[in-house]
Amino acid sequence: MQTGIAAHHSSPSENDDRALAAAFVGYTVTATFWLLFSTSVGVLLAYKFGAPDFAPGEWLTFGRLRAIHTNVTFYGWASLALVGLAYYVAARSSGTRLYSVKLAWIGMVLFNVAALAGTVALDLGYNDGNLEFREWPWPIKLIFLAALLITAWNLIATVARRGTEDIYLSNWYIIGGVLWTCILSLVAILPWYQYGLGQVAVSGFFMHNAVGMWFTPLALGTFYAAEIAEPPDLFLRARDICVLDQPGLLPDHRRAPFLVQPIAVVVPNHCDRLQRGDVGACVGRQRQFSADDARAIR
Repeated sequence: MQTGIAAHHSSPSENDDRALAAAFVGYTVTATFWLLFSTSVGVLLAYKFGAPDFAPGEWLTFGRLRAIHTNVTFYGWASLALVGLAYYVAARSSGTRLYSVKLAWIGMVLFNVAALAGTVALDLGYNDGNLEFREWPWPIKLIFLAALLITAWNLIATVARRGTEDIYLSNWYIIGGVLWTCILSLVAILPWYQYGLGQVAVSGFFMHNAVGMWFTPLALGTFYAAEIAEPPDLFLRARDICVLDQPGLLPDHRRAPFLVQPIAVVVPNHCDRLQRGDVGACVGRQRQFSADDARAIR
Protein backbone atom coordinates (compact mmCIF):
# COMPACT_ATOMS: atom_id res chain seq x y z
CA MET A 1 0.00 0.00 0.00
CA GLN A 2 1.30 3.43 -0.89
CA THR A 3 1.40 6.15 1.70
CA GLY A 4 1.15 9.86 1.18
CA ILE A 5 3.86 10.60 3.67
CA ALA A 6 7.32 11.19 2.33
CA ALA A 7 9.71 8.56 3.57
CA HIS A 8 12.57 9.77 5.72
CA HIS A 9 15.34 7.33 5.06
CA SER A 10 18.17 6.91 7.52
CA SER A 11 20.42 4.02 6.59
CA PRO A 12 21.61 2.10 9.64
CA SER A 13 25.29 2.25 10.46
CA GLU A 14 27.34 -0.45 12.11
CA ASN A 15 26.78 1.19 15.49
CA ASP A 16 23.03 1.29 14.85
CA ASP A 17 23.06 -2.43 14.03
CA ARG A 18 24.94 -3.19 17.23
CA ALA A 19 22.51 -1.08 19.27
CA LEU A 20 19.54 -2.86 17.72
CA ALA A 21 21.13 -6.25 18.35
CA ALA A 22 21.86 -5.31 21.97
CA ALA A 23 18.24 -4.28 22.56
CA PHE A 24 17.03 -7.49 20.93
CA VAL A 25 19.33 -9.54 23.17
CA GLY A 26 18.11 -7.65 26.23
CA TYR A 27 14.49 -8.43 25.46
CA THR A 28 15.30 -12.04 24.63
CA VAL A 29 17.34 -12.68 27.78
CA THR A 30 14.75 -11.17 30.12
CA ALA A 31 11.93 -12.97 28.31
CA THR A 32 13.82 -16.25 28.68
CA PHE A 33 14.20 -15.63 32.40
CA TRP A 34 10.45 -15.14 32.79
CA LEU A 35 9.81 -18.22 30.66
CA LEU A 36 11.96 -20.37 32.96
CA PHE A 37 10.37 -18.81 36.05
CA SER A 38 6.78 -19.28 34.87
CA THR A 39 7.54 -22.84 33.76
CA SER A 40 8.99 -23.62 37.19
CA VAL A 41 5.86 -22.25 38.86
CA GLY A 42 3.73 -24.34 36.49
CA VAL A 43 5.67 -27.50 37.34
CA LEU A 44 5.21 -26.77 41.05
CA LEU A 45 1.48 -26.30 40.50
CA ALA A 46 1.25 -29.60 38.64
CA TYR A 47 3.10 -31.38 41.43
CA LYS A 48 0.79 -29.89 44.04
CA PHE A 49 -2.18 -31.51 42.28
CA GLY A 50 -0.85 -34.89 43.36
CA ALA A 51 0.70 -33.70 46.61
CA PRO A 52 -1.45 -30.84 47.91
CA ASP A 53 0.34 -30.82 51.26
CA PHE A 54 3.70 -30.11 49.63
CA ALA A 55 4.98 -26.58 50.41
CA PRO A 56 1.88 -25.58 52.40
CA GLY A 57 2.95 -21.98 53.12
CA GLU A 58 0.53 -19.20 52.26
CA TRP A 59 2.93 -17.80 49.67
CA LEU A 60 2.80 -21.14 47.83
CA THR A 61 -0.93 -21.76 47.78
CA PHE A 62 -2.48 -22.87 44.50
CA GLY A 63 -4.63 -19.75 44.10
CA ARG A 64 -1.67 -17.40 44.29
CA LEU A 65 0.71 -19.51 42.23
CA ARG A 66 -1.71 -20.05 39.36
CA ALA A 67 -2.23 -16.32 38.89
CA ILE A 68 1.53 -15.81 39.00
CA HIS A 69 2.05 -18.53 36.39
CA THR A 70 -0.50 -17.19 33.90
CA ASN A 71 0.41 -13.51 34.29
CA VAL A 72 4.16 -14.04 34.07
CA THR A 73 3.68 -16.18 30.97
CA PHE A 74 1.48 -13.49 29.43
CA TYR A 75 3.22 -10.27 30.46
CA GLY A 76 6.75 -11.45 31.19
CA TRP A 77 7.70 -14.15 28.72
CA ALA A 78 5.46 -13.70 25.67
CA SER A 79 5.17 -9.91 25.71
CA LEU A 80 8.89 -9.26 26.08
CA ALA A 81 9.85 -11.85 23.48
CA LEU A 82 7.39 -10.54 20.90
CA VAL A 83 8.27 -6.88 21.46
CA GLY A 84 11.97 -7.64 21.06
CA LEU A 85 11.24 -9.43 17.78
CA ALA A 86 8.95 -6.59 16.70
CA TYR A 87 11.70 -4.01 17.13
CA TYR A 88 14.14 -6.10 15.14
CA VAL A 89 11.69 -6.82 12.31
CA ALA A 90 10.46 -3.22 12.10
CA ALA A 91 13.96 -1.79 11.76
CA ARG A 92 15.26 -4.45 9.38
CA SER A 93 12.23 -4.53 7.09
CA SER A 94 12.17 -0.73 6.91
CA GLY A 95 15.86 -0.53 6.04
CA THR A 96 16.49 2.02 8.77
CA ARG A 97 17.76 2.30 12.30
CA LEU A 98 15.56 2.02 15.35
CA TYR A 99 13.98 5.39 16.08
CA SER A 100 15.13 5.39 19.70
CA VAL A 101 17.21 2.67 21.29
CA LYS A 102 16.82 4.50 24.60
CA LEU A 103 13.02 4.20 24.41
CA ALA A 104 13.37 0.51 23.61
CA TRP A 105 15.42 0.00 26.78
CA ILE A 106 13.01 2.10 28.85
CA GLY A 107 10.11 0.00 27.58
CA MET A 108 11.98 -3.19 28.43
CA VAL A 109 12.61 -1.94 31.97
CA LEU A 110 8.94 -1.02 32.42
CA PHE A 111 7.78 -4.42 31.14
CA ASN A 112 10.08 -6.14 33.61
CA VAL A 113 9.13 -3.84 36.50
CA ALA A 114 5.46 -4.59 35.85
CA ALA A 115 6.10 -8.34 35.71
CA LEU A 116 8.17 -8.28 38.90
CA ALA A 117 5.79 -6.02 40.82
CA GLY A 118 2.81 -8.07 39.66
CA THR A 119 4.44 -11.30 40.77
CA VAL A 120 5.26 -9.93 44.21
CA ALA A 121 1.80 -8.43 44.64
CA LEU A 122 0.04 -11.66 43.69
CA ASP A 123 2.25 -13.72 45.97
CA LEU A 124 1.46 -11.37 48.85
CA GLY A 125 -2.26 -11.78 48.19
CA TYR A 126 -2.94 -8.43 46.53
CA ASN A 127 -5.02 -8.84 43.38
CA ASP A 128 -8.05 -7.50 41.56
CA GLY A 129 -10.08 -10.64 42.06
CA ASN A 130 -10.95 -13.59 39.89
CA LEU A 131 -10.26 -11.90 36.54
CA GLU A 132 -8.23 -13.91 34.05
CA PHE A 133 -5.03 -12.06 33.07
CA ARG A 134 -6.20 -9.02 35.03
CA GLU A 135 -5.30 -10.03 38.57
CA TRP A 136 -2.62 -7.36 38.91
CA PRO A 137 -3.57 -4.31 41.01
CA TRP A 138 -4.39 -1.34 38.78
CA PRO A 139 -1.19 0.71 39.49
CA ILE A 140 0.86 -2.17 38.08
CA LYS A 141 -1.40 -2.31 35.03
CA LEU A 142 -0.58 1.36 34.44
CA ILE A 143 3.13 0.48 34.31
CA PHE A 144 2.44 -2.13 31.65
CA LEU A 145 0.29 0.34 29.70
CA ALA A 146 3.11 2.91 29.83
CA ALA A 147 5.48 0.30 28.39
CA LEU A 148 2.98 -0.40 25.59
CA LEU A 149 2.60 3.28 24.73
CA ILE A 150 6.37 3.75 24.55
CA THR A 151 6.67 0.68 22.36
CA ALA A 152 3.90 1.87 20.03
CA TRP A 153 5.50 5.29 19.60
CA ASN A 154 8.94 3.81 18.96
CA LEU A 155 7.69 1.30 16.40
CA ILE A 156 5.56 3.81 14.49
CA ALA A 157 8.41 6.33 14.40
CA THR A 158 10.81 3.63 13.18
CA VAL A 159 8.53 2.58 10.32
CA ALA A 160 7.97 6.26 9.44
CA ARG A 161 11.73 6.51 8.73
CA ARG A 162 11.63 3.65 6.22
CA GLY A 163 13.57 3.89 2.97
CA THR A 164 10.57 3.17 0.70
CA GLU A 165 7.00 4.38 0.38
CA ASP A 166 5.70 0.86 0.92
CA ILE A 167 5.16 -0.42 4.44
CA TYR A 168 6.25 -4.02 4.76
CA LEU A 169 3.41 -6.42 5.63
CA SER A 170 4.94 -7.43 8.96
CA ASN A 171 4.81 -3.87 10.23
CA TRP A 172 1.05 -3.55 9.65
CA TYR A 173 0.50 -6.54 11.93
CA ILE A 174 3.04 -5.38 14.51
CA ILE A 175 1.82 -1.80 14.79
CA GLY A 176 -1.81 -2.89 14.73
CA GLY A 177 -1.22 -5.41 17.50
CA VAL A 178 0.50 -2.86 19.75
CA LEU A 179 -2.18 -0.19 19.21
CA TRP A 180 -5.02 -2.66 19.77
CA THR A 181 -3.43 -3.83 23.02
CA CYS A 182 -3.06 -0.24 24.22
CA ILE A 183 -6.83 0.14 23.78
CA LEU A 184 -7.52 -3.21 25.47
CA SER A 185 -5.33 -2.31 28.45
CA LEU A 186 -7.02 1.07 28.84
CA VAL A 187 -10.46 -0.57 28.78
CA ALA A 188 -9.31 -3.08 31.39
CA ILE A 189 -8.00 -0.36 33.72
CA LEU A 190 -10.86 2.16 33.69
CA PRO A 191 -12.90 1.47 36.85
CA TRP A 192 -16.28 3.06 36.08
CA TYR A 193 -17.94 -0.05 34.64
CA GLN A 194 -16.03 -2.76 36.52
CA TYR A 195 -19.01 -3.92 38.53
CA GLY A 196 -21.53 -6.72 38.14
CA LEU A 197 -22.25 -7.67 34.53
CA GLY A 198 -19.97 -4.88 33.34
CA GLN A 199 -17.03 -6.57 35.03
CA VAL A 200 -17.96 -9.90 33.44
CA ALA A 201 -18.21 -8.32 29.98
CA VAL A 202 -14.89 -6.49 30.29
CA SER A 203 -13.19 -9.58 31.66
CA GLY A 204 -14.31 -11.70 28.71
CA PHE A 205 -13.48 -8.91 26.27
CA PHE A 206 -9.95 -8.53 27.59
CA MET A 207 -9.19 -12.21 28.16
CA HIS A 208 -9.99 -13.26 24.60
CA ASN A 209 -8.88 -10.19 22.68
CA ALA A 210 -5.60 -9.91 24.56
CA VAL A 211 -4.61 -13.20 22.95
CA GLY A 212 -6.17 -12.47 19.56
CA MET A 213 -5.08 -8.83 19.31
CA TRP A 214 -1.69 -9.00 21.04
CA PHE A 215 0.03 -12.34 20.55
CA THR A 216 -1.48 -13.25 17.19
CA PRO A 217 -0.68 -10.07 15.19
CA LEU A 218 2.87 -9.82 16.55
CA ALA A 219 3.51 -13.49 15.89
CA LEU A 220 2.15 -13.17 12.34
CA GLY A 221 4.29 -10.10 11.75
CA THR A 222 7.33 -12.04 12.85
CA PHE A 223 6.49 -14.99 10.61
CA TYR A 224 5.99 -12.77 7.57
CA ALA A 225 9.42 -11.31 8.21
CA ALA A 226 10.86 -14.59 6.97
CA GLU A 227 10.02 -13.33 3.47
CA ILE A 228 12.48 -10.44 3.81
CA ALA A 229 15.58 -12.50 3.20
CA GLU A 230 15.94 -15.23 0.64
CA PRO A 231 18.19 -18.22 1.35
CA PRO A 232 21.75 -17.03 0.65
CA ASP A 233 23.15 -20.32 -0.62
CA LEU A 234 20.34 -21.83 -2.68
CA PHE A 235 19.13 -20.98 -6.13
CA LEU A 236 16.45 -22.99 -7.90
CA ARG A 237 15.96 -22.69 -11.63
CA ALA A 238 13.32 -24.72 -13.39
CA ARG A 239 12.69 -25.22 -17.13
CA ASP A 240 16.27 -24.65 -18.43
CA ILE A 241 18.68 -26.67 -16.34
CA CYS A 242 22.05 -25.02 -15.91
CA VAL A 243 25.17 -26.46 -14.38
CA LEU A 244 27.75 -24.30 -12.62
CA ASP A 245 30.40 -26.99 -12.17
CA GLN A 246 32.07 -26.33 -15.50
CA PRO A 247 35.87 -26.43 -15.07
CA GLY A 248 37.28 -22.98 -14.59
CA LEU A 249 33.92 -21.39 -13.81
CA LEU A 250 33.85 -22.10 -10.07
CA PRO A 251 36.57 -23.18 -7.64
CA ASP A 252 36.55 -26.79 -6.49
CA HIS A 253 34.97 -26.11 -3.11
CA ARG A 254 31.97 -24.41 -4.77
CA ARG A 255 31.09 -27.02 -7.37
CA ALA A 256 27.79 -28.87 -7.09
CA PRO A 257 28.35 -31.92 -4.85
CA PHE A 258 25.31 -33.85 -6.10
CA LEU A 259 23.75 -35.25 -9.26
CA VAL A 260 21.72 -32.98 -11.52
CA GLN A 261 18.04 -33.86 -11.50
CA PRO A 262 16.16 -34.00 -14.81
CA ILE A 263 13.94 -31.00 -14.06
CA ALA A 264 15.97 -28.66 -11.88
CA VAL A 265 19.29 -28.02 -10.24
CA VAL A 266 20.02 -26.53 -6.84
CA VAL A 267 23.32 -24.70 -6.92
CA PRO A 268 25.31 -23.88 -3.76
CA ASN A 269 25.88 -20.23 -4.44
CA HIS A 270 26.50 -17.32 -2.07
CA CYS A 271 26.70 -14.33 -4.36
CA ASP A 272 26.76 -15.36 -8.05
CA ARG A 273 23.31 -16.02 -9.43
CA LEU A 274 22.02 -16.81 -12.89
CA GLN A 275 20.17 -14.21 -14.85
CA ARG A 276 16.46 -14.51 -14.26
CA GLY A 277 14.90 -15.72 -17.49
CA ASP A 278 11.39 -16.48 -16.33
CA VAL A 279 9.88 -14.82 -13.27
CA GLY A 280 7.46 -17.66 -12.75
CA ALA A 281 10.10 -20.33 -12.97
CA CYS A 282 12.96 -18.84 -11.01
CA VAL A 283 13.64 -17.94 -7.41
CA GLY A 284 16.44 -15.56 -6.56
CA ARG A 285 17.87 -12.19 -7.41
CA GLN A 286 18.87 -11.26 -10.93
CA ARG A 287 22.58 -11.38 -11.72
CA GLN A 288 24.01 -10.95 -15.21
CA PHE A 289 26.03 -13.87 -16.54
CA SER A 290 27.59 -14.23 -19.94
CA ALA A 291 26.46 -16.96 -22.28
CA ASP A 292 29.65 -18.93 -21.64
CA ASP A 293 29.18 -18.99 -17.88
CA ALA A 294 26.45 -21.60 -17.91
CA ARG A 295 26.02 -24.75 -19.93
CA ALA A 296 22.37 -25.61 -20.62
CA ILE A 297 21.28 -29.22 -20.60
CA ARG A 298 18.30 -29.89 -22.82
